[in-house]
Amino acid sequence: MRKLLGIGLLCLCGSVQAALIDSGDFTTDSVSGLDWLDLTTTANLTMADALAANTGWRLAANTEIEDLFAQLFDGFYPTNSFGTSQSSTGNAYPDQNSDVATMQELFGQVVDPFNSSQYRIFGMYIDEDGIQRMMGSFYHERTIGIFTTVFGMEHTVSYDSEFAQPEYGTYLVRSVIPVPASVYLFGSAIGLLGYLRRRKH
Repeated sequence: MRKLLGIGLLCLCGSVQAALIDSGDFTTDSVSGLDWLDLTTTANLTMADALAANTGWRLAANTEIEDLFAQLFDGFYPTNSFGTSQSSTGNAYPDQNSDVATMQELFGQVVDPFNSSQYRIFGMYIDEDGIQRMMGSFYHERTIGIFTTVFGMEHTVSYDSEFAQPEYGTYLVRSVIPVPASVYLFGSAIGLLGYLRRRKH
């Protein structure tokens, strides 16, 4: 019985993995313990209005956004002098197209009103120098293939506090109240013991 219990706990431990989990209107990051509000929820609002409209959420810190993008885009992506990584110019990394698609599945996307094959989503944040900037992605389906652009931490464009457009949201986060893994393991162990006891009788 102890051996079976040990195997059960080992399986449970092995199944606990860090991930970005789509929770509908927000994405849960099990690495940082943060929920990220979908960018489409705050699209077309100034940063101040986005914050005021979403009680319980706060502006994401510069380092939190950097960590998020490291997860979304394989920890590294090459950028040009404009702070973007573009597949159309050949300076994208191999998985960029699928990673951009994943970001837009998690955080939402806005379809270009003039071109239904173009999808984009951008998020506003305050950088370490107190300047309002943007990070996001662009996805374009063409007859000759899919082209994407990642706008990263080095993106050089700045924005004023009154800026608002339909494809621009604001990165807002809140802390997840974590249930310690030990609680799950303890509960699972008790359940497994009960099952084995019933089976023995």
